[in-house]
Amino acid sequence: MLKISNLIGFAVGGGNSTVLDITYADDSTGTHDLATGPLVLAYQADKVHRVTPRSSIVVDVELWGGGGGSAEGRGGAAAKVDFSDYTMVGGTEYAIAVGEGGQNGTDTNLAGGWPDGGAHQGVTYNGEDRGSGGGSSRFAVTSSLVSSGTTTANLNDASSTYLAIAGAGGGGPSRGGSAAAVAGEGGAITGVAGGTYVSLDGGGGGGTQSAGGAGGVGRTGTGGSGAKYAGGDSQSASDNAAGTGGGGYYGGGSGGGYYGAGGGGSSFLDGSLTGNKTSGSGLNAPSGQPAGYPNAGDAVSGANAGENGVVTITLAS
Repeated sequence: MLKISNLIGFAVGGGNSTVLDITYADDSTGTHDLATGPLVLAYQADKVHRVTPRSSIVVDVELWGGGGGSAEGRGGAAAKVDFSDYTMVGGTEYAIAVGEGGQNGTDTNLAGGWPDGGAHQGVTYNGEDRGSGGGSSRFAVTSSLVSSGTTTANLNDASSTYLAIAGAGGGGPSRGGSAAAVAGEGGAITGVAGGTYVSLDGGGGGGTQSAGGAGGVGRTGTGGSGAKYAGGDSQSASDNAAGTGGGGYYGGGSGGGYYGAGGGGSSFLDGSLTGNKTSGSGLNAPSGQPAGYPNAGDAVSGANAGENGVVTITLAS
C-alpha cells in the first residue's frame, strides 16, 4: 500500500509516483518503477549513478561498501548502512556511489577500490602480491556535492556532504601461514585496526567519526594515514607488501613496513535519518544483500580482489 505522502506526490507531480529516472554510471539511461521491486545499483565505471524520482516518494535505502583485497593475509569486510521512511523529493537528483572492492596484485601503482580505497604508490617487495583497501558506498543529494560530484576528486572533497556512507574494509598484506596479518573491517562507528606481522610491521588504524586511522609503523617506514573520504595510501619511499586503508566517512590507515595490514573505514548516517550502521565481521559484510549480489561487501583471503559493494532503494511499506 502506498503511503499518504506517495499519493500526495502523485497528485502534485501528475505522474507515476513510483517511477525513478536513472542515469547510470556508464552514462546509459533508463527508468525503474519501484512498484515492481527494488532498484539495485552495482559498482560501475568509477562514476556515480544519478537517480531522480518523478514525484516525491518514501523509500528504504541500504548500502554495502566494498570489501578489502588481499594477498596471503586476509582482507577486511565492509560495513552496511540502512535507513528507512526517507522521502526522495520529486524532481531532485540523487547521486549514489557504489564502492569497488579492493585490488590484488604486484603493480607498482596498485589502485584502491573506487572511490576512496587506499592505493599502493611504491614498488613491490620482491614481486609479492598485496591487497588494497575497498571503496565506500555513498548516498547524497547531488547539489550537496562539490561541482555536483562531477569527478572523483569532487566526490572526495571534504566540503561534499552525504546522507549516508558505508565504510569499506582494509587491504590484506603478503605473508601467509599462522602469522598472516589480517586487515580491519569497515566499522559502524570506528573501523577496525589492521593486524601486524610478528610485531615488526604495524597495521593501520581504523577511521573514526572525526579522523582517519593512523598509518602503521614498520621496518621500512610508516603507512599513509586515512582522511575524510580517503583510505590511507601505502608508503612510497621503499619496497613494501603491506595492505592499504579502506575508504569511508573517515578512511583507515595503511599498514606500515613490508607486511602491516590496512585499517577499515568508518560509516556515517545523517542525524535526520532513521536507520542503522553495522560493522563487517571477518571476511563477511552484514547479511541481507539482494539476489544476484550475495557476497557484496565481503573480503577475501588469498590472492583475490575484494567483493564490490551494492546499494538498493525499495518502496517503503
